[in-house]
Amino acid sequence: RMALRDIHSGDFEGCLSPWYDVIAANGLSQQVGDYNFTYQFVIWILTKIGAAPLYSYKMISCIFDLVLAITAAMIVHRENNKENNWAAALAYGAVWLSPIVFLNSSAWAQCDAIYSAFALLAIFMLDKEKTNWSMCLLGIGFAFKLHTVFVLPLFLFVYFMRRTFSIVRFSLIPVSMLALSLPLVFWGRNIGEVFTIYANQTNSYQAMSMNYPSVWLLLCQARDPAQYAFLKLPAI
Repeated sequence: RMALRDIHSGDFEGCLSPWYDVIAANGLSQQVGDYNFTYQFVIWILTKIGAAPLYSYKMISCIFDLVLAITAAMIVHRENNKENNWAAALAYGAVWLSPIVFLNSSAWAQCDAIYSAFALLAIFMLDKEKTNWSMCLLGIGFAFKLHTVFVLPLFLFVYFMRRTFSIVRFSLIPVSMLALSLPLVFWGRNIGEVFTIYANQTNSYQAMSMNYPSVWLLLCQARDPAQYAFLKLPAI
C-alpha cells in the first residue's frame, strides 16, 4: 500500500481531485459528483484536515481495508465455533492481501472498502441475530454507495428462511441513510436527493460490462445500446 501511494489514477484525476477542490471552495451547498451525501461529507472533513488530497482519500480507504479484513476474520471465527484461529487468520490475510482490495484503495483511491466493510459487518450482525444493528449497518453501507444492493438478496433470503424478525426491520436501512445525510440539510440540500442520486446513477453507465470480462461479453458487445436494452433486465 505504501508503494502505491503516489499513483494518480484516472478516477482521482478526473473525479476525486476536482470534487475535493470544489468542496474545499464551496462547501456542500451543491451536489458534487455522483456520490451520495455521506461520502461528500467525508470529503468535506478531509478538506478541513488539510492533508494532501491523494493521501487523504487513500488513507481513509486503507483504514476500511483493515476493517473489512478484520470483519471477514470475525465471521469465519464465529462460523468455526471460535475454535479454528487459523481459518480466521487465513480469511484476514485473503482479504487484506487481495489485489482487488489493495489496488482499489491504495492505487486508485476508490472508496469501495467503505461500503464493503459496513456490508460485511451487517452480515456479521445478521448471523448473530442482532437485526437492528444489522439493518442500520447495511443502511450505512447504502449511504456510501449503491453497490451495497449486491448483498441485499442475502438479507431477504435469511428473512424468508428464518422468519425470526419482522420485515418492518428493513425500514431501518433508509432511516440510517437519512440520518447520515442530515448534516447536509444544514447546507440547504434536499433530503430527497439521498435517493434520487441513486436513481440517476442507474442511467449513468449504460453498458453490460465495465472493463471486466464477464459472462455477458460472450453474448454481446459491452457498449452496444441495442444489446444493452435487450439484456439488462434478464441480467438483473
